[in-house]
Amino acid sequence: MRASLLSNEKKFKSFWYSQNLYDQLSTRNNAPSFILHDGPPYANGNIHLGHALNKVLKDFVLRFKAINGFCIDYLPGWDTHGLPIENKVEKKFNYGKQSAVEKRKLCKEYALEQISKQKEQFQRLHLLADFKRFYRTLDNSFIENELDCFYQFLERDLIYWDLKPVAWSWSSRTALAESEIIYKEVETKSIYFWFPVVSDCQLENISIKKDVRLLVWTTTPYTLEANLAICVNPEFEYELIEDIETNHQYILLSGAADTLGFKFKKIFSLKGRELRDICYQNPITKEIGKVITADFVVKGTGTGLVHTAPGFGLEDYYACLKEGIRIYSAVKSDGHFELNTKFEPINGLFYLKASDVIIEWLKSNGYLFKEEVIKHNVGHDWRTEKPLLYMASPQWFINISKLKNDIKGKIKGQVNSFPGWLSGKLEDLILSREEWCLSRQRVWGTPIPILFDEEGNPILDLRQIRHIIEIFKREGVDIWFEKPANYFLHPDLVEQYGSNQLSKSTDILDVWFDSGCSWRVLQERADLYLEGFDQLRGWFNSSATISIILNNHTPFKTLLSHGFVLDKEGNKMSKSKGNVVDPIELIDKYGTDVVRLWIGLNNFLEDIKISQESIENSVSLYRKIRNTVFRYSLSLLGTNFSLDEQVLQNLTRPENIYIYKLFRDSWIQIEKYLSDFLFFKAIKTSLNFLNTYSSWYLEICKDVLYCGDVNSVEYKEIINIVGEVFEKYLFFYSIFIPQTAEEAWSYYSTKQTSIFLEKIKPLTKLDREYELNEQEWNKFWDLKNEVYMKIEALKNEGRISGSVEAKLILGKDNLVSDLDLLKLLNIGELDVIDGSEIQISKCELDVCERCKRHKSCLDGNKLCSRCSQVVYSQQHR
Repeated sequence: MRASLLSNEKKFKSFWYSQNLYDQLSTRNNAPSFILHDGPPYANGNIHLGHALNKVLKDFVLRFKAINGFCIDYLPGWDTHGLPIENKVEKKFNYGKQSAVEKRKLCKEYALEQISKQKEQFQRLHLLADFKRFYRTLDNSFIENELDCFYQFLERDLIYWDLKPVAWSWSSRTALAESEIIYKEVETKSIYFWFPVVSDCQLENISIKKDVRLLVWTTTPYTLEANLAICVNPEFEYELIEDIETNHQYILLSGAADTLGFKFKKIFSLKGRELRDICYQNPITKEIGKVITADFVVKGTGTGLVHTAPGFGLEDYYACLKEGIRIYSAVKSDGHFELNTKFEPINGLFYLKASDVIIEWLKSNGYLFKEEVIKHNVGHDWRTEKPLLYMASPQWFINISKLKNDIKGKIKGQVNSFPGWLSGKLEDLILSREEWCLSRQRVWGTPIPILFDEEGNPILDLRQIRHIIEIFKREGVDIWFEKPANYFLHPDLVEQYGSNQLSKSTDILDVWFDSGCSWRVLQERADLYLEGFDQLRGWFNSSATISIILNNHTPFKTLLSHGFVLDKEGNKMSKSKGNVVDPIELIDKYGTDVVRLWIGLNNFLEDIKISQESIENSVSLYRKIRNTVFRYSLSLLGTNFSLDEQVLQNLTRPENIYIYKLFRDSWIQIEKYLSDFLFFKAIKTSLNFLNTYSSWYLEICKDVLYCGDVNSVEYKEIINIVGEVFEKYLFFYSIFIPQTAEEAWSYYSTKQTSIFLEKIKPLTKLDREYELNEQEWNKFWDLKNEVYMKIEALKNEGRISGSVEAKLILGKDNLVSDLDLLKLLNIGELDVIDGSEIQISKCELDVCERCKRHKSCLDGNKLCSRCSQVVYSQQHR
C-alpha cells in the first residue's frame, strides 16, 4: 500500500463505477431501508466548504448504514429557481429588455450549467450516490408535484390574497421570507415630534384642550406621510404635562418625560384607554387621525404613543384593521415614492431621502421636538445586503395561524433530533408565524396559476386552477408565459368570464415552497434530513410546514443539523475578505480522504474553524491511521488470514486480555457514537485506542510477531487480536476515508468486490467478558511513565538508543503482580531488589543475532533459546 491518494483517485472512481456501487446498495433484497433526503443546494457558483461539510456528513451516514447492511436511498437534488440566478443572468445579458419567455430560457440554461459544474465537484468528495439520477426544482415533473401541493392548500381554503405589509426588498424588487433576511446594526435617525389635538375633548373626569400635543417617536420618518392613527396601550398610565419654559402641554407615557431632558410639571394622569378616539391632525398631510388602542405598545422606548402607518408595519396593519382603517402606501417597488403623494416635497424621492426632507420640514415648522442618531437592528436583503422596507404589497399568503393546533406537537417529541433541542426549536419557529408570504415578484420560478378578472380580483374557482395545472402537465410550465390569459380559462367558466379582460398572475411561488415540496420525490417518509442550522428558518421549516398540513406528519423521522465553516479567526468566509478556502483546491493538494477526515474530526454541531494547522493535523492523523491500521496490519495478516474466534474467546496473556478488552470497550462506544451521528466522538475514541495499541501494544508484540513461533499460543493470540482490530477499523474508517479503505480491502480480501458491498461483522461473541485488575494496571502505567522518563534521559545523553537496551533496577515495592514487566516495558533486562528504587542503566547482556534482544545465555550460533528452538522447528518441518 503506497500513499498515492491523488494518483489513485480516478482508479477507484472507475472501480466503484464498474461495480455499480450505488445501484447495488440501493437495491439490496431483504434489507432494512434507510432514506436520506437531500436538501437541494442552490445551483449557483462553485461548491464551497459549507457544501463539502454538508455532503460529506450525509455520506458518512450513508456509508455507516451501508456497511451495516441497509438498503440506502439517496437522490441528489438542486434548487434552481429564484433571484440569485436572475441576478447572474442580468449581469451577463441585456436581461431587462428580454421578454419573460426569453428571461426564463436564459435562467434555465444558466442553472443547468451550474448543476453540471457542481455535479463534477461533488463527485470529487467521494460521495456514495448516482449522479445520473437526481431531482431539480426546474423540472416539469417536480413542478407538477409542487402545484399539486399548492392546489391542496387552496382546496382547504388555506391560501388567500391580500394587501398587507411584507418584508420588501427594493433592491431585488420582491417580497422576502424571514429566512432571506439578515439583520445588521446600523445608525438610524430617530425623532420625537408632535401631532396637535384638533378639538377640545371631554373625557370621563378630565378635559383635554385643543392644541394639546401628542408626543410621538419613530425611526421611520418617511412613513409619516402614511400616518393614519396613533396607538396607545389601554392598560398603561399616561400623563398630561406642561413644559415650564414654553407652557406647551404634552401627552405621553407616565415617566417618559424624565428621559427627554426638559422641565415640566404634571397636570394629571389617565389610562391609555381614556385617550381612545381623541382626534389629531397630521401636519404633513393635514388629514385627521384618531387615537386607537393596541397591546403591542410597550414600555422602554419612545413615548408610549406609537405613530401608526398600516401600510408599513404588520402590527400597525392589524391594529387599524380592527378599527376599519384602510391600508395606504405611496412607495413603489423600487423604494421611491409615487409622484402624487399626500406630501408634495417627497414626490418621486427615494424613501431614505424622503426621511431627511420630512425631518427638515418638521424642524422648520416647529413640530420636531428632538432628533438623535441611534444604533438600530435593521433587516437587509441577504443577497444584495441592502436595507429592507416593510410596506404594503398585494401578495399570496398561507394562513399559518389557522393551522397552529394541527402543527403543535407534530415535531416536538415526535421527531428525533441531533442536537436534542432542534425539533423543539423548529416547532416553535413555525408556530411563531401567523402567515407565510408565498408570492415573489420575479419570473424565474414556478408561476402561481391564478387568473384575475377585469376588476383585479383573483378567480379562485378550484376547477379553474386545476384546469391550469393540467395544461402545465401537458404543455409544460413555460406555456404560462407564452399564451394570453383567456387560453387558460376553463370551458365551464367561459360564459361567466369570457368577455372580461382577464389577466394572469405575474408572481412566482417562494423558492422555499419549491424545495419545501421536495419530499414528494420520495416513495416513503425520509429517515433523515441533514442540513445546516440556518435551515431551521429555511428548508426544515418549509418542508415540515407543508408536510404536516397535507400529511399530518413531518417528512422526516430524524433531524440532524450542523454549524458553519469559518476562517481560522472565526469569521465568515467571503471573497471580499479574501479568506475563502476552496475545497477543490484542498483536495487537489492533499487528497479527498484527508479533507473528509478533517470534516470527520470536527465537532459539526457547532461552527468549525479551518486553518492550515488543522489541515496538517488531519494529514498527520491520516498517515497514522493508514500506516498503523491498514499498512502495518496488512503486512502481518497477508491475504490468507482467517479470524479464529476460539483463540479470542480464550486469551491467556494479561497484555492480550488488556488490549482486547480495551478494544472491545472502545468499539462498543464507537458504535453508540455512530448511531447518534457523533462522528467526531467516534473518531476521537478510535484514536485514543490506537494511541495505546500502536505506541505500546504493537511495539511490545514485535518480538513475537517477527521472531516468535507462528504456531505458539502467544503468536496466535496476538495475530487474532491484530486481525479483529484491523477488520473492525477497516470498516469503521471506510466511512471517512473510503478510497484508502477500498485500497486496503483490495490487498486483504480475495473477493473482487468493493468493501461497501460487504457487511461489517459483529464483535467476537464471548461466553463472558474479560475482567481486568484496574488497580494493578493503573500501577503499571504509572511505573511505565516513570521508567520511560528515565529511559528518555539516557537516550538524550547518547548512552542507549532505545528501551530494548535499557536495564531496569526495580525495588520490590514497585512490582506489578502477574505482569511480565520485561516484555510489557519492552526493556533488555530487569533486576529486582528490595525497596522502592527505580533505576535505569545500559544493559550489558549479549544480543541474540536473530531477535536482537538482550539475553543472559546464547548458544553457539549466538541465538537465544527461543530463537534456537524456532529455527530448529523451521528447519525440521
